[in-house]
Amino acid sequence: MTSLKMPVDEIEYQGHRLVIVEQRGGGYLVEITPLAGGPTIRTQTFQSTQEAIARAKATVAKHPGKR
Repeated sequence: MTSLKMPVDEIEYQGHRLVIVEQRGGGYLVEITPLAGGPTIRTQTFQSTQEAIARAKATVAKHPGKR
């Protein structure tokens, strides 16, 4: 299991909070949390924040859940 560093940035997207997290070993992942409440999920690790955010947005679009 890779240890996480502090969040790099946080944005809101379609009723979800996306928190970009830099990993100690390199790369970025995004924690996705519905603003209306619910479980937080994480994307896999990507080399760039842009890649990680794009995948998180695609995940939200595919599984919108509660808004």
